[in-house]
Amino acid sequence: MRIVRLGLKNYRNCADVTLNLESMKTLIIGKNAQGKTNILESIYFLSDLKSPRTSTVSDLIKFGENKFEINAEI
Repeated sequence: MRIVRLGLKNYRNCADVTLNLESMKTLIIGKNAQGKTNILESIYFLSDLKSPRTSTVSDLIKFGENKFEINAEI
């Protein structure tokens, strides 16, 4: 199974992100604290329905928001 598209809204520091992952390889680069690890953690959350970092789901919501959303096309 492969993720073709990933969408994040108000997930940790990702306000509104849509990633097209159709290619066979995807490279995620950026400066520190820009959300690279959050993208990987969101994929983990989809597969296990829990965070590898926290046991409280509310800790995953972007500061100042009341919910988060993760969408994936597989």
